[in-house]
Amino acid sequence: MFDMKHSRVVAKQDESSQRPLASITKLMTAIIAIELGIDDRYLIDTMLVQSNNKSAEKLAAIYGRPQFIHLMNFKAKQLGMNDTKFVDPSGLGMNTSTAVDIAVLIAHATKYAEIRAAAAPTVQVIEPKGKRAHLALIQNTNYALLKEFTHITGSKTGFTNAAGWCIAMTTNEHIIVILGSPSKASRNALARRILIELKETPSPTIVASVRP
Repeated sequence: MFDMKHSRVVAKQDESSQRPLASITKLMTAIIAIELGIDDRYLIDTMLVQSNNKSAEKLAAIYGRPQFIHLMNFKAKQLGMNDTKFVDPSGLGMNTSTAVDIAVLIAHATKYAEIRAAAAPTVQVIEPKGKRAHLALIQNTNYALLKEFTHITGSKTGFTNAAGWCIAMTTNEHIIVILGSPSKASRNALARRILIELKETPSPTIVASVRP
C-alpha cells in the first residue's frame, strides 16, 4: 500500500517478488492502445470493465500483436518497471511483475481519462455503433468493492490459476496492490480491511456511465 499524499509505502509484504499478474496486464494494454491512437472505446471498455480477453487481443491485433507486445515491454522499462515482462496483451499467458511495479503501472494508467472512465464505475452502459448497435450493460469485475467504497478512483482485477486472485486499486490518496490471493473472497476481505482502515473522504458515487 502506497500513500500518494506523502509519497511513502505504508504497508508491504513480498512486494518485490515476481508473480504472474493475470488481467492486471490489461492496464498496460489500454495505455499502449490509447498512446497509439487506437480509438475503439468498446474494446477498451469491455477489456477493462469485463476483463474481456478477446477485446485485449483485438486491440493488439490492430497494430500488430508482436509489435504491440514489444511496446508494452518498452513502456514498462520507461516507467521503471524493471521486474515486469509481458508476453501477451490479455494476461492469460505468463506475464510477470511485482507489487511495486504494478503500483507504478496503475498510478500511471489512471492518468488517462479513458482508463479512469472505465475503471471506477460499478456498471458501464456502452452504446456500440453499427447496423446491429444495441445498448450493452456490463458489470465491473470489482463490482462488490466499488459499490461499497466510493473513494476507489480506479481498479483492475485479475485471476488465473497461476496468478491467483489479484487486484490493483487507486483511491483518493493511496495505491493498493494485492497479488496471489488464494481465493476471491480472501482477496476482497483483505482489500476491504485496508479500505476501511484508510478512512478517506468518499468521492461522489459513480454508479454507471454511458460511453459512446
